[in-house]
Amino acid sequence: LMDKLIDDAGERENSRIKADKYLRRGALSSDKKDYYRAIKCFGLSLYGLYSSESKTEMFAALYMLSHAYEKQGLLWAARGSALMAAYLVTSEALKEQRSSAKQAAIYQQLMWIEGQLGRLGQSLTWYHLAQLISQTLDEELWTESQKMSYEALIGKLFFNANFSDIERLAWLPDKLNQLGLWLSADALLICLGHEDKAGPEGEPIDLQFINMWRGIDMGAPVAPLDLYIDRWTTISSYILGCKVSVSFPVKSPC
Repeated sequence: LMDKLIDDAGERENSRIKADKYLRRGALSSDKKDYYRAIKCFGLSLYGLYSSESKTEMFAALYMLSHAYEKQGLLWAARGSALMAAYLVTSEALKEQRSSAKQAAIYQQLMWIEGQLGRLGQSLTWYHLAQLISQTLDEELWTESQKMSYEALIGKLFFNANFSDIERLAWLPDKLNQLGLWLSADALLICLGHEDKAGPEGEPIDLQFINMWRGIDMGAPVAPLDLYIDRWTTISSYILGCKVSVSFPVKSPC
C-alpha cells in the first residue's frame, strides 16, 4: 500500500511539473499571438493543474485559454473556459469572505464575450457584478477606455437590432443610466425614436457619427442581438471551417 501511495504521489508531482511547463509555453505562445499553439498548451496543462494546491495556476490557465479562444473567434469555447475560471475564484471568495481582483477581471472577460455573442442580458449582469466587485477593492480596475469600448459594443448591438427587439427594450434606458452606461442608454433612446432625450439637451443628433458607430469594427465579429424571449433560440459557431448551428429551448441556466 505504501509503495502504491508513493508511486501515485510521484505521478502526481510529475504531472504537475509537466502542467507548469505547458502553462509557461502557452503564455509565451499567447504573447507571440500564436493562439492555436497557446490553446493546445493551455489545454494540456489543465489535467495536471486540477488539484486544490494549484487553484491559482488553474485559474491562470483557464483565463488565458479563454482569451486565446476569443482571439480566434471561438466565443462559445471562450465563454466555457471563462465560466470555469469564474467558478474557481467565486467559490474561493465565498470561502474566504473576501473579494479579489481576479473576480473583477474574469467577470469583465465574461461581460465582453457575452456581448459579442449578442446576449445582452447576460452581458449586463456580468458588467454589474464586475462593478460591484471593483467597488470593494482599493485599486481601480476599470479604465475609461475599457468602459467606452464596452459601451460601443452595446450600442452597436442596439443599432443593428431588429426594431421588434428594440421595442421590447423600452424600459431599459433608465436601467442603463443607473449602471453608468450613459452612451448605451442614448443609443437605445435613438433606436426607440426618442432623439430629443438622447445626448446633451438642445443639441441635434450627429447622424454621421451614429452611422459610424453602427458599423464600427470591434476587432471581432459581433453576433445579432438575442434577447432569449422566444421559446427556442439558435447558436452558431465554426469548427474546422464548417458552420455548426444548434437550436435549443430557452431554459435556465442558459
